Amino acid sequence: MNCCIECFRDSEIRKINRFHNNLFNPEIMASFLTYAVKNYEAEMVCYRARQCADKDGLSVDKMGAPPSDKSIAGRINPEGISVLYLSSNAETALSEIRASTYDYVSVGTFKAKKAFKVVSLLELASVSPFIYGDLWRYAINHSCLRDLSDTVSKPMRRNDSPLDYLPTQFVAEFIKSERYDGVEYKSAMNPGGTNIAVFDERLFECVDVQTVEVSNIQFQTEPPIK
Repeated sequence: MNCCIECFRDSEIRKINRFHNNLFNPEIMASFLTYAVKNYEAEMVCYRARQCADKDGLSVDKMGAPPSDKSIAGRINPEGISVLYLSSNAETALSEIRASTYDYVSVGTFKAKKAFKVVSLLELASVSPFIYGDLWRYAINHSCLRDLSDTVSKPMRRNDSPLDYLPTQFVAEFIKSERYDGVEYKSAMNPGGTNIAVFDERLFECVDVQTVEVSNIQFQTEPPIK
């Protein structure tokens, strides 16, 4: 099968055969990943936001990933598997948790303890055809790769099923098995922002926490309300 991620087009992995199927070619997928690797240096700064009960906020040791027994399904992680979700800036971190007006939010500043590498789904969707010796293989896979990147980044509504996460969790687990440190993807909630899901939270350290109160949220609708 040339289109190595055709199984992520909704029906196969969600409704037919979740764990074993003939549509996924690990060798082809692994080769694609090498074209989307991003290396980051030690001391890289990221942010994570968590809602809290009052202005006292959360301490540094409470800002990390949830323990496995409290980890719910997310874009990158299946239920019960803990992943540290970080954002490129504080605004994106606040947007991702969908805080409401007058909510108290603790925003943690995280620093990488060492250099690390991730697979950037932003890069995966825009891989140049000239890196392939076989342009036909590129053509039949490019739309799948673009769809995958869009799926990871699309907003999830409150009434969406956890099954909607399955395709991206499947890819993330494969990326993890290839010994990468995480997955980078664009923010669905803050245009221009990016997120990094880190497989091992020990790679980062929370060095500071600031607790804020959300004072205003601006709503925009599509189409605009007349």
